[in-house]
Amino acid sequence: VHDSSGISSTHSAWQQNGTEQNRFLFYAAVIKASVSILEAKVKFPLTSVPIVVSGMASSSLGMVTIPYKQLPFKTDGSDLELLWMKSSADVAHDVIILSGACSEDDVMRGEETQLVGSVNQDPAHEQVYIFPGTHSKHITVCKGMVTGFRTYMTGEIFALLSTRSTLAEAVQGVHNILDENTVQHFRRGVQDSTKSNLLHSLFMVRTRFLLQHYPASLNHSYLSGLLIGSEVSDLINPNVQGITLVSSTMSKHYEIALRTLKVPVSLTIM
Repeated sequence: VHDSSGISSTHSAWQQNGTEQNRFLFYAAVIKASVSILEAKVKFPLTSVPIVVSGMASSSLGMVTIPYKQLPFKTDGSDLELLWMKSSADVAHDVIILSGACSEDDVMRGEETQLVGSVNQDPAHEQVYIFPGTHSKHITVCKGMVTGFRTYMTGEIFALLSTRSTLAEAVQGVHNILDENTVQHFRRGVQDSTKSNLLHSLFMVRTRFLLQHYPASLNHSYLSGLLIGSEVSDLINPNVQGITLVSSTMSKHYEIALRTLKVPVSLTIM
């Protein structure tokens, strides 16, 4: 079940409500509405089923605030911080809220839970799990432990550049990663991301449009290639023995970028 009740909109709604209602109960009511839709779809009551909540639900904007779990932590999630709220007259489900995780200089909420559901082996050497997104995560796993991770603002920067910058005019149009012409320009962006400073390369998106007359739809692909190429070039790392790309709507882009840069390790796509 998907809806538009994101963390920011739900927090704003709670504030507009005057914050008189208990924050946890306010958020639980939003979740219950989605559970009711799911019950109608599966045609089965879910009252006794616990609800596991991760991501920003444990942040200062969420249902309750739970401190980050400091690295390292186990890939089975057994040592993550959590808060278990028993069912009550107000909420007919047990609600299990998971914490995020942090290193000395980085944080995540949600991806640690996705990782627990993604790791199906216990590698003896460093493996990196990539979670593409607004804030992409590269999570390093070794011997059953999460030992590090890095966040890349790839998706957010793309959104800002393509809608609110001087590049916006040059990158409008439909992007189809299955189209060979689109892929060609995406690959060019990936390749160019390694040839010069990214801040300089980004302006070339505009000059390609103005001087070389590439259509905006192909420039859209080129910009995407520049940013994703810049991100995954960090994975040309002698310590990394394998990469797992966790499925998302951007998986194909990342697969093409990794293969274009010839990142010299095995690549698994989930």
